[in-house]
Amino acid sequence: MLRRTAFVSSVLPLPFSLVAQRADTTLIPRELAVALLAFQGFGNQRPAITVGKTPTPGLDTLMPRGATILGGFTFSNEWMSRTRGEMTVASSSDRADTLLERTRVLFYRAGWKPPPPAPYQSRGGFVEDWAGLANSASFCRDSSIVFVRAQAGDRGSLLGVTFQRTNENSICTPRELDQGPAQWSIQIPTFRPPDGSSIGRSGGGSSTNSRESYARLTSALTPAAVVTYFAGQLEAAGWTLLNRVGDGDIVMQTARRTDEKGRALFGALVDVRLDTKTHDVSFRAVLLDLRD
Repeated sequence: MLRRTAFVSSVLPLPFSLVAQRADTTLIPRELAVALLAFQGFGNQRPAITVGKTPTPGLDTLMPRGATILGGFTFSNEWMSRTRGEMTVASSSDRADTLLERTRVLFYRAGWKPPPPAPYQSRGGFVEDWAGLANSASFCRDSSIVFVRAQAGDRGSLLGVTFQRTNENSICTPRELDQGPAQWSIQIPTFRPPDGSSIGRSGGGSSTNSRESYARLTSALTPAAVVTYFAGQLEAAGWTLLNRVGDGDIVMQTARRTDEKGRALFGALVDVRLDTKTHDVSFRAVLLDLRD
């Protein structure tokens, strides 16, 4: 019986964030590749896998010149945001950052635009990157979203381009969350990551007299350098820097500000380095007069 096959290296490296340590041309059954994709959240309907070309004709015009299209697949998640889309994987001799910038230019020229700020970003705090990944970008046009990621491969770099078509709420059509004004009465700055760094998982909380934002930062910078960078954004937002304490893997910078309502705020910016490039960063602002 004839068995259809697909190259693992053609369709799996970027979705599963796996980069092979050595070249592997082992063939696997197409049915296995389809099942792996389905269980990784790429659809409750059978994906259609292509080899050596984009799943939809014409999308190759958005791939950088000189890149080799390895293949791709289509997916459909009817049970999750009614999303349909496809992913294409390509290889290039360029470095990952160069490959991403070349791809970014192509999408801008084709009329794609960056996503609008999410509603929560206008309220301050640490701004999360898409998927928290380095060398990644996202674009919007009409009801479509594109996620692009470049990463180092065995020879040069790999490029993953994911198109999604959805009419549901997305990063391209964000909806304002139903939050009462009292919850956000304490304004904190918007913190954006340094060049070459990325913010992943993030969150926050508030009470009647305090507000906090925290995030996971991926950066090769030291905690002292990270705090210095974000402290500059604090100063730009009208905060006065006070004292810095800590050394090595934990650094804290305190600051003070009088807000538009005349209330005195005390702030603490903290970076805790978990390993070489992983940091937990946080900022907490507290009303000094609890009667406010």
